[in-house]
Amino acid sequence: MKVVRKYVLDVAQKQTIAMPMGCQKLCIRLQNGMPTLWVLVDEEAPLTDYVFCILFTGETTPLDDFWTYIDTCQLDNGIVLHVFYV
Repeated sequence: MKVVRKYVLDVAQKQTIAMPMGCQKLCIRLQNGMPTLWVLVDEEAPLTDYVFCILFTGETTPLDDFWTYIDTCQLDNGIVLHVFYV
């Protein structure tokens, strides 16, 4: 059965989150002041680790061609985050 789940992201350059395999990343928005990722998941799928990278506007990127852009999110203090995953 598919369901939408949310995951709060750390404001850190790289992080790993275990989510059901094959999940569909929907969007990233602020919720309670924290960047939050909403994902459509198959709850019966096995968990796998997804690595996320958060970059600030103007930051030099360590990313290569294997990273996929998800969304951009602006924090309450005006800082803009760009989120990618591999």
